[in-house]
Amino acid sequence: MKLLLICTSVEPGRDAVGDYTVAFSNALSKSGVMCNIVAVADSYVVSSSEEVREGCRVLRLPKSSSWNERWEALSLYVKAVNPDWISLQWVAFGYHDKGLPLNLGRRLRETIGELPVHVMCHEIWIKADGTGTLKERLYSRLQRAVHRRVFRDLRPSCVHTHAEPYRKALGSIDIKSNILPLASNIHGHGNHAFKVIADEAIQASNNELRFIVFGNTPPEWNASEVIQIVGLACQRMNKKARLWLLGKGGMDEQTLQSVVESGNEVGVTVESLGFLETDSALSYMCQADVGLATVPFALWQKSSAVATMRSCGLPVVFSRFDGDWSDDCLPHWEDGFFRLEEDAIVEVANRKKSDGVDMWQEAARRFLHTVDTPADTV
Repeated sequence: MKLLLICTSVEPGRDAVGDYTVAFSNALSKSGVMCNIVAVADSYVVSSSEEVREGCRVLRLPKSSSWNERWEALSLYVKAVNPDWISLQWVAFGYHDKGLPLNLGRRLRETIGELPVHVMCHEIWIKADGTGTLKERLYSRLQRAVHRRVFRDLRPSCVHTHAEPYRKALGSIDIKSNILPLASNIHGHGNHAFKVIADEAIQASNNELRFIVFGNTPPEWNASEVIQIVGLACQRMNKKARLWLLGKGGMDEQTLQSVVESGNEVGVTVESLGFLETDSALSYMCQADVGLATVPFALWQKSSAVATMRSCGLPVVFSRFDGDWSDDCLPHWEDGFFRLEEDAIVEVANRKKSDGVDMWQEAARRFLHTVDTPADTV
């Protein structure tokens, strides 16, 4: 089977969906699938370029080029590769700065002819749970209509998403989809170096509990409240506490200073690590004892940060339960998940780290099963 995956950018470590696309291609190749990738809106290149990434051929088309030029380049590449399937990695804001790529489905269908299409919905319309200001709700309706139009024009044979609430939302506009588990872009599971670092960290941190946040720290994640509970729990155990903030999308300088001061008040040392290359990020992840999720629990299935924490065997503590999703949309609690409470932090401190969870081959298996037995989705 030959598969051509389409995403927006593949700059390593700078685009989570691009990292996912490369890693997913690698997992599929282990099952005998020949994968090629086209990044159709890559802002990290100034001219078209080809490269090989983890054994997969990649064509990068600059975002600075006109869409007509990029559609023409994609058309030529499709003819050269002659794939059996097209897989569109869908994030509306990736294909249009305002998240409204109204004609994308039509143009892509014209470009690829009658080839069967798979769509991986990494994101859907904003405020899909119906919350938000009047302006946000109106924009949500507009984006929802664009999604309906794009999928109608594209006529995908199968659709996946990562999160149960997204699957339900897509169903509300008559798009049938299945869940594809999200795996980590940083591979801790089965990594020998990871095990060595983790073992050394356990021996070195008997009197210190190390917490880690990975990725975005949105305003909805109340850092000061989290630190307060972490600090009080560690005081109960007579342990020191350290919090690492890892990744891009972190706090501004003023907010960070306030968080550092909040930590000092309750004995939690806060360090902002910023963006790190994969090996360095993995090293810190392996030294940590507890992962702190900044996403709402309802959407943990689509969080690459949570996937990475699980891959490295970390228990994950959730502090956000916002959103107005119905109960039948909510995902299940998994082993190793905890609600942010002092007692839970104490329990986590006495819990042995697991060997980690690797979901890449399971994701590849489910994908191949679906494309072998596609059904009408729109």
